[in-house]
Amino acid sequence: MCLQKNPRGLVQWIDRNLVNYSKLTLAANTPQVLPWASVNVSSRGANAPTITVHHGEGFLLFVNIPPDSRYSSYIAELHDPSGKMEWSLTIPATIEDGYPVHVPAANRAGGSYTVVVQGVSAVGEKSEIGRTQFELRVQQ
Repeated sequence: MCLQKNPRGLVQWIDRNLVNYSKLTLAANTPQVLPWASVNVSSRGANAPTITVHHGEGFLLFVNIPPDSRYSSYIAELHDPSGKMEWSLTIPATIEDGYPVHVPAANRAGGSYTVVVQGVSAVGEKSEIGRTQFELRVQQ
């Protein structure tokens, strides 16, 4: 954009982006009720829970991992419906079996997502503990 040719366009662009920034800042600093689901890594054949989100909205996953003293940490991965890994997260092992994981906002497609969890031993050896799925429904 050339300032000499369209100074009003620059003003409009700045105004629009300041409004977007203000909305993002407000959303980041305001308590929110997030869509959520609880997924059990060790259960097989259970019905996959459904999470309904608005386009571009994040959500919360309660990832239930059976405690195992062989592992000093876990690695949780989120795979999209095509099988591509979206992200990986290291989770410290505790005596708890449920871990709340905030899945950040993104432009995700609806479909069946997979959570894969690996246990990591004190010497760094990894082994898959399990995987589970959930259905993501995206509202426009």
